[in-house]
Amino acid sequence: MWLNGNAASILAELNSSRTLRNQLEPALSIKDSPIWMDSSTGKQCAEREKTLGGAQAVAELTGSRAYERFTGNQIARIFQEKPEAYEQTARISLVSSFMASLLAGGHVPIDTSDA
Repeated sequence: MWLNGNAASILAELNSSRTLRNQLEPALSIKDSPIWMDSSTGKQCAEREKTLGGAQAVAELTGSRAYERFTGNQIARIFQEKPEAYEQTARISLVSSFMASLLAGGHVPIDTSDA
């Protein structure tokens, strides 16, 4: 979830008598967030591999090759293709931490195993 600077106050004031969609929409800097199955970042993966010295170098440095669905590549794509939305983003949450944020009424950090 790509959250703007209004998200913290919106999360703190969620009202069960209103739909989540209507309440959360003003908190989003990107309406349709990419999900883990998204594969639109082939260009960013290739750029990362080229910059770091190839697929093997990426794997040695990060523990994995540059998969399209990984968060870093998704962030790079938004930065390149939607700079205005990127600039409006105050926080990026994975689905797992965002759901916890809804329940907690405030930002919950990304779990170490997801980071």
